Amino acid sequence: MEWAVATLGGLDVLVNNCGGPTFGTVEGLDDAAWGEAFNLVLMSAVRLSRAALPALRRDGGGAIVNLTSIAAHQPIDNLVLSNALRPAVVAMGKTLAKEAAPEVRVNSILTGFFETDRVLNENRHQAQTLGMDVEEIRARSVRQIPLKRYGRPEELAMAVVFLAGDAASFITGATLAVDGGQYPGLF
Repeated sequence: MEWAVATLGGLDVLVNNCGGPTFGTVEGLDDAAWGEAFNLVLMSAVRLSRAALPALRRDGGGAIVNLTSIAAHQPIDNLVLSNALRPAVVAMGKTLAKEAAPEVRVNSILTGFFETDRVLNENRHQAQTLGMDVEEIRARSVRQIPLKRYGRPEELAMAVVFLAGDAASFITGATLAVDGGQYPGLF
């Protein structure tokens, strides 16, 4: 954070984003896996947000955008660590939105399936776990998405730019699903 502020001359936006934790089930993952996931998913967002707040406030306000997963709304098979910890990131963001206001806005994005290495690895893991062909796993997940495709990374980037920018100047504490309509719930 110190390097970014010194090198860039200040801070306007923090995007909390991390890779996903290891795949697995409650029974199949040990305490070490849980501890690593806790630090990766939740504590990285907590630590970076805490470190960014002074610079964001000092530089006239700004925004924090937390990238999480639709697993915060709907658990995904074989992703218990994500299912358990992504809601915590959303709750931290919602809490921080109130604490950091009015200078800093804080919002979260629940990502669906995007054409990334993580999703491709998840498909391979699911295929191996279920004894299925990886293309069938992909087809199954695409069938769950009303837009009938995986998202493109640049589509997610545009949502981040929106929430971080002036067009979202009256939005804080919100959770936006960017998932092609995959999550079926009302809230």
